[in-house]
Amino acid sequence: MGRFDGKVAIVTGGASGIGKATMERLSREGAAVVCVDINDELGGSAVKEINAQGGKAAYRHCDVGAFSQVKATVDFAVERFGGLDIIHNNTIWSSGGWVADIGLEDWDGTPTNFSGRVFYPLGSGMDAVHLDSFEHNYTFRTEIPGLRQANGGNVILNSSDGSRKDVTIRPIGIIYIGAGGYSPANYRGFTHGLWMGSSWMDGFTLDITDPNVIKEITYLDELVGELHCGDEVGYGMTEVVVVGKYPKYGYEDF
Repeated sequence: MGRFDGKVAIVTGGASGIGKATMERLSREGAAVVCVDINDELGGSAVKEINAQGGKAAYRHCDVGAFSQVKATVDFAVERFGGLDIIHNNTIWSSGGWVADIGLEDWDGTPTNFSGRVFYPLGSGMDAVHLDSFEHNYTFRTEIPGLRQANGGNVILNSSDGSRKDVTIRPIGIIYIGAGGYSPANYRGFTHGLWMGSSWMDGFTLDITDPNVIKEITYLDELVGELHCGDEVGYGMTEVVVVGKYPKYGYEDF
């Protein structure tokens, strides 16, 4: 007897990584699982593996930023397996804010291509403010041809209350979280959260002095910086991904 015999589960982001591992464990514990993802190839493959092992699984293409697709996915699970008991929210789409306060107009990411909020420190008594628009002026490394890696710049946030915040990023360093598995890219098969044993080690070293290696792991990096906004200073990570033609930064092709 499994802990979830007779239960039905939806797992978003189930095509790979943590989501796929969660589906496999739920299936072993007796649950029927619905794999939700936008990668149809990997999602279908994950479902086939579970069914081949005697489990019950089905795939559903769904963009979790579109409420209509989320609702249709729930209906699919109920129709296919007779109910819904478990939801593992392994993917996220959000315009910002507390979940209980997010309305359908904020949840549904299909009508617009921009969203966000400015959040103030906890305890300040100030509510988050919607962003109307933003401007960015990033700088990029130029010593490696074809590399699209930000190394500083500034972002201007224009809020719905009329306020304007200019944040300057002073680079401290680059870290490659994605190359260690914290990314859907699964670089070298590394997957964040995948159990490899109590003392597993493959001895691999990421040589970030090699331009060819840097180009290979483009988009798997995070810019660590000191952030200046008026008289305030903070520290954090900035993820910048520039894909396709972008003349503003001199990119004329992919």
